[in-house]
Amino acid sequence: VNDAFVTIALGTLADYHIEFGSTAGPLRVTMPVNFRHENDPEAGNQWTPARFVAAVDPSAHPFDALQSLRSRLRSVRQEPAISISQTLVAGLQELPAALTTSIVASMVKGSDVVLTDVPGPKQTMSIAGSPVRAIFPLAPVGGAALNFALMSYADKACFGITVDTAAVADPGRMMELFENRLQD
Repeated sequence: VNDAFVTIALGTLADYHIEFGSTAGPLRVTMPVNFRHENDPEAGNQWTPARFVAAVDPSAHPFDALQSLRSRLRSVRQEPAISISQTLVAGLQELPAALTTSIVASMVKGSDVVLTDVPGPKQTMSIAGSPVRAIFPLAPVGGAALNFALMSYADKACFGITVDTAAVADPGRMMELFENRLQD
């Protein structure tokens, strides 16, 4: 699911650039990588930001684009530095929230896009006896032009796109292009 999500998001960015008269070369991506183990408690964040460069050929068939990105994403998730970052993250969690936020934001600066995939509750939740129909993620851009976020919820995939309007002139069109890619 994450590989398809990343492919759709990067394809959307390529489409957007082309539509507005430029080409999307390789994009600098920040993507949280989960390092939670099977026996770890469910509460709390256990991830580290991975930074990498990726590109999608906007003319490629969606399946071909997915296959092209899959090996790149696998190598990002298997990067040896990910295991070292667990120690750093544990130290960060001991710091005050404002300082931790500042440090993580500085790690994201210089990225074109943040791609966030968060597993949500597997069962339907309720508030005051009414079922929650969807949970839409709204993740900060954190120094990037935008953040595409995916949150699973029960049997749904919910998406949120947070945009820095200084970098993205037409957020509505970005959303339309994203919806087009989802339908492909």
